[in-house]
Amino acid sequence: MSYLPYSTWRIGMIIACLIFLMLLSVLYAVSARSSSDLIAITILVFLVYYGFRAILIATGLDSPSPDYLFAVGTYEAAYVRTIFGISLFVSALVAFSQFGSVLAPRQGTLGFRKDRYSVASLGRLAGLLTTMSVTIGALLLIKYGSFGGVVVAAKVGKEFAGLGFIRIPAVLGAITSLAAFQDSRIAGDRRRAAWFFLLAIVNSAVVFMWGQRSIAVIPVAVLLIASPKVTMFGSKRVPLARMILAGVSVVSVALSLRYLRDSFTSNGSQSSFSEQNVWRQISQAVNGVYFDSSLLAFRDWPKIHMFRQGEDFIAGLLGPVPRLLWPEKPVPNLGVWFRQVYEPQALNGWPVGSVGDWYLNFGFLGIVVGGAFSGILIGVLNSNFRNAGSQGINQVAIFVYALYIFPQGITANSPLQAVAWGVPLWLTMKFLPPLRSTQETLQEGVER
Repeated sequence: MSYLPYSTWRIGMIIACLIFLMLLSVLYAVSARSSSDLIAITILVFLVYYGFRAILIATGLDSPSPDYLFAVGTYEAAYVRTIFGISLFVSALVAFSQFGSVLAPRQGTLGFRKDRYSVASLGRLAGLLTTMSVTIGALLLIKYGSFGGVVVAAKVGKEFAGLGFIRIPAVLGAITSLAAFQDSRIAGDRRRAAWFFLLAIVNSAVVFMWGQRSIAVIPVAVLLIASPKVTMFGSKRVPLARMILAGVSVVSVALSLRYLRDSFTSNGSQSSFSEQNVWRQISQAVNGVYFDSSLLAFRDWPKIHMFRQGEDFIAGLLGPVPRLLWPEKPVPNLGVWFRQVYEPQALNGWPVGSVGDWYLNFGFLGIVVGGAFSGILIGVLNSNFRNAGSQGINQVAIFVYALYIFPQGITANSPLQAVAWGVPLWLTMKFLPPLRSTQETLQEGVER
């Protein structure tokens, strides 16, 4: 319970929020070499997942969600504590990313493709994967009768549990199509670029059949953030206006897809999502409720509940072991456990993000250590990206790392995500045939 007057806490929350936003701005200015490097995108992810909600709650445009857990006077002090914890994590991440850049091998390119590859071969691979993706999508449409029927089977009926592998062609199809799109942009071939972007949209639509909207964000981000102009020093920093446009576009796409998904799953009734105010709709559409979950974590741990002592990170490390070999292996699902603390019958979780993962397991010490480890890893990857160059597959890989494998840094689920997203991506990089001659380079229209 907060004992200071509510108006005093409101001012305190606004000041804390402003300090946090200023911190993100300074860290972005001093550490991001381009708008599409891993550090830059990680900071932008923090702004979307934490900063947006922090602004809404501090200014009173919205209250923390769910409302019944946040009566006035029960969260204001925790708000300042949460801002401090997130700021500590992102500061450690950015500071140690510089250390990671120093530790990285001088010519290291691990996680990226160094030598030039055949864009024609990449395009053919994208076409093959898209054909497989569309075939799988068509079979699902035939089985369930409609696009909405597939979404309901996936999100409500949970009928695709254990069948995640059939999404691989669509996911890889989207990634390879976007890489070919970016290479075509760099070469100045607008016709091919438009074709590959269309293939990326088709593959994203197939993935959306599973009710997953996040893959649809990557085409928008690559289109507006990844630079089509590449120099010998890498991609140029994208103008602020385009970054703002990218943010608005991502929010618009995510919000539209959330409405569309709910129209399929609500069975004609009005969904709870449509009944919420516009600010909360936007927040939930972009999965930007990490701040609300973190607010609960910083308020109730360790005051009411005990820290988890690394249990979730151990489960995450064991997650890639096939269930066929270990049927009773622990499941890395901190979000579901966290929500069930408050709503025991809930089946879906409340995501807590990287900051929440480390805090709920180890407290503030975990925030510092987790931020440091995340920063070192991101610094190494960023250095490798600069060494490898800004080929299309590398620019798309940056978004995969920032949004799926290491969202806001290392999470308890990162090992599992590395297998699900990283392995297919790395295999694609490895087996793309290299260019055989300078003449082939000129024929494909790709400038070194």
